[in-house]
Amino acid sequence: MAAKTGLVIGFEGRHPFSQVELTDRASVQELLRTLLDPLEPFFSPGKARVRCPGATAVRFDLAASDVEGICRPLWGLACLLAGGGEYHGAEWWVEGIKAGTNPEHPEYWGYPRDNDQRMVEMCPLGMVRETETRMPCLTKLGFQGLRSRSRRSSGTR
Repeated sequence: MAAKTGLVIGFEGRHPFSQVELTDRASVQELLRTLLDPLEPFFSPGKARVRCPGATAVRFDLAASDVEGICRPLWGLACLLAGGGEYHGAEWWVEGIKAGTNPEHPEYWGYPRDNDQRMVEMCPLGMVRETETRMPCLTKLGFQGLRSRSRRSSGTR
């Protein structure tokens, strides 16, 4: 009897993630790349949102779900870059964060409200923002704009 498969996003058989043997920093970096690569076709035109196919059971709006799609992978991307690794699509996140945090951009994420999923997604953004001084690779990519924009909007300098 053939094995049943669920939603497979761009891969036949086993996901490349399961084929990486973790032995050292380079292997962990490769593992992170196998998690980031499948997201490429699901970025919105302005790169501010990532919408993976399939149904969800979330109880928040679609925009917040799309924000989750771009922000959650930042945990891995930031660590990959901070650990000396490279990622060919890192600029997608930079472009997306700039667009998503810009109230004038059509893909603006919106302001978080009480009990809003957007607040949860601020965690990886905050981690990137607060560690960018120790991660020159992130600063070079343009995350400085996020810091200055958030300071202006909060009234601090």
